[in-house]
Amino acid sequence: MDVLRTPIVWIGKRCYRKSYIEATSNRNCSEEDATLDAQICDNYSDETCDVGISIESKGNGYHAFVKCPNVFFGLIIGKRGAMKKKIESETRTQIQIPRHGQDGDIEIFGIDRTGVGSAHTRITVLIGTARHRQPFTHFISIPVVNPSIQAKFEEFKEEVLQNCQGEEGIDNTLFQNRNKLHITIGTLTLLDDAEIAKASNLLEECCTQLTSVILDGCPLLVNIRGLEYMNDDPSAVDVLYAKLTIDDGSERLQEVADTLVYNFTSAGLMERQYDRVKLHMTVMNTLFRKERTTSYAITSPKDRECFDARKVLKSFWTSVVYNALLRMLTVVMSPN
Repeated sequence: MDVLRTPIVWIGKRCYRKSYIEATSNRNCSEEDATLDAQICDNYSDETCDVGISIESKGNGYHAFVKCPNVFFGLIIGKRGAMKKKIESETRTQIQIPRHGQDGDIEIFGIDRTGVGSAHTRITVLIGTARHRQPFTHFISIPVVNPSIQAKFEEFKEEVLQNCQGEEGIDNTLFQNRNKLHITIGTLTLLDDAEIAKASNLLEECCTQLTSVILDGCPLLVNIRGLEYMNDDPSAVDVLYAKLTIDDGSERLQEVADTLVYNFTSAGLMERQYDRVKLHMTVMNTLFRKERTTSYAITSPKDRECFDARKVLKSFWTSVVYNALLRMLTVVMSPN
């Protein structure tokens, strides 16, 4: 990571710069993890802004709630309660966390409104940072599946395996499942039933809105033409994808994708990565290799075995041509 150009992290409608911390892939955050995250909490120890935080009067003081999946309760408590006590002491608040195995919000009490806001912000930052270290569980996509597309994709797959035999890393396990061809819109990390329900309801609302406003009830005819890769070295590629354009030359598909991502990031369900969604249909991915040959998931980029795509690109740079009629938007459970 370039320390002079650290990435931006959006947590709800608030924006932070993210310092480098060695990532982990543990799905459940335990009390032990809080030793590392105490450093994160310290970085925001002077944060007192309560804009956008719902703080209500209660008796002689104030209280606020923080929505938190139960997998992060141990993180907020800390080793032997150290993290919880630290936040309470420095913000002069009391924090109530549901018992182990229970769901619910974290509640913050305090006699000072500023202290309650500060405690809320620290807990939110801890949750947000821990969430960024979790692998995604769901993704939003537009299915691109019909018999003609499937047949053309199988032809492409067979030609690549025949013409590029012997190229480093290329084998049958790299290719997308013909029944799962799709345009990826964005990935989600949904850690409990409440978040899954929230995402499903939001997607249903978005689909209704997009169909009536942007699509005007008409399906999209998409041209899938040519190949591209997602890194700078064609001899060491992880993902090879097909490029997309709309038949009428409009930006309707881009508008659909950008609107979906905007709505999900605004709801705190998705991390904003780029100004615009990169529209693509993945045809080869090194992640598929591990999914089909082992029982565990990829945990870091080092686990991926890249492939040499130079001959594929030279032979099929513009010859991959599909036309797809898109009718649906759906949330799909990831294979992880």
